[in-house]
Amino acid sequence: PVGDDGGVSVSAGRSFYDVLGFDDAQYTLWPRFYDYLGRYDQVLARGGHHLAVTGFGAGDAYSRYLGDTAVLNPLERDTGGQFSYDRAFHALSLRLDSSLDGAQLRSSAALVRDRWSGAAGSASQELLEHYVWLRHDALIGDPEGRLRLAVGGQLKQEWLGLASDLDRSVPELDAEAPLFSRGLLVDEAAQRVQAGLYAEPRIDLGSFRIQPGLRVDVDGRVGAAVDPRLTLRYEPLDQLKLRAAAGRYSQAPQLRELSPVVGDPSLGFGHADQVAGGVDWALAGRMELGVDAWAKRVVDAVAQEPGQAPEAVSGQAWGVELTTRYRMRELFFAWASFSFGRAMRDDAPFDFDQPYALNLVASWDFRPHWNVGVRYRFAKGLPYTPALGGRYEGDTDSYEMMPGPVNSARLPDYQKLDVHLERAIELRRWTVTGYLEGWFVPPASNGMYVVYSYDYSQSALVSGPVFFPIVGARLDL
Repeated sequence: PVGDDGGVSVSAGRSFYDVLGFDDAQYTLWPRFYDYLGRYDQVLARGGHHLAVTGFGAGDAYSRYLGDTAVLNPLERDTGGQFSYDRAFHALSLRLDSSLDGAQLRSSAALVRDRWSGAAGSASQELLEHYVWLRHDALIGDPEGRLRLAVGGQLKQEWLGLASDLDRSVPELDAEAPLFSRGLLVDEAAQRVQAGLYAEPRIDLGSFRIQPGLRVDVDGRVGAAVDPRLTLRYEPLDQLKLRAAAGRYSQAPQLRELSPVVGDPSLGFGHADQVAGGVDWALAGRMELGVDAWAKRVVDAVAQEPGQAPEAVSGQAWGVELTTRYRMRELFFAWASFSFGRAMRDDAPFDFDQPYALNLVASWDFRPHWNVGVRYRFAKGLPYTPALGGRYEGDTDSYEMMPGPVNSARLPDYQKLDVHLERAIELRRWTVTGYLEGWFVPPASNGMYVVYSYDYSQSALVSGPVFFPIVGARLDL
């Protein structure tokens, strides 16, 4: 606390495997990551106003051999070079909430910097993005009345710099260094302005609520999109809730996807026409059951295959999710979900197509000031486009990857088990909470990406650590 009406909170974390010097055949610098968040809250003296200032960010870095060290001889490994990855994201945001007679207002502003760099031998790539984001939302009307109106708008100014001096394509680096994946020389800067407005009447008819809506987005590079939407909610019983929604959702391409060198300036808005429905049912005040189903048709969504220019594709997706929650007073909580569905385009899966996923979470306060928690996830592996082989290029004395059918291979099914134990110690003015956490990923499930021999005749899967420990502490005044 700061004074009578203010407060400060700070958190930070950093991995430590690289500090301890773990050996690995694939990594020359073990992956290291960090994140932080600091926040200041203040209730203003005039009352009815709440100011929040937040700074947050995260970073990730590592170095690895470009090829598979298991099939490369020492000469190939050394001449093939290393790839170094470094990405850092930092943001500062301000938010002001105000409560007036008949209206609730929220104004927000943010400054963001995202730097994404990579290096392979003497070549380097860098994507540097800055943007300023402004948003204002208002909810107008009597909270006890039948009609309220939600309106708002946002404005974003974005600046982008692209630079790469690698003149050969390395498609397998598509996710880590997209400019290296294309293998094109680029040094350019771009900017754009985006704006959006929305209006959503909220009509409350007792147990039935109707929320029609309309959103208009304008992009200085690709034009405008108009999205109508409708949401319905019905509560026939206190323990039973039904909901349904339909509408269009539009998204402009990323600014780098519009680059005349590594992108396609003719790309426009992508659209998804979506319908969804769901049921929530509470049993005996302790258990909740939920079923959600959705389907959508995707038109002109941007997709990019390794080593290729981005393109507009169409497809469809559908899914069903089953959830359940159980709470026993304040001592025990459990949550489970199972989802299944598909996301397909032109008879090939989208990049994040995941036919099924299972999540289990439990938390138990087994003694005063003690808590133990468990989380388990099992999911189908994500798809990727494999290499069929390599084509020799005499001009560069190197091999170019010949890609196979789009997303025709998958990473292994993913499993992860997390165990969390914490102990709170109450002092006169402080509460100190220490915690231990362990992440376990079975060896058959921790595949991260595929690497190839110099001529793409052999491949191997690079795996992450099987066990990852976390130690932390939290201080509360």
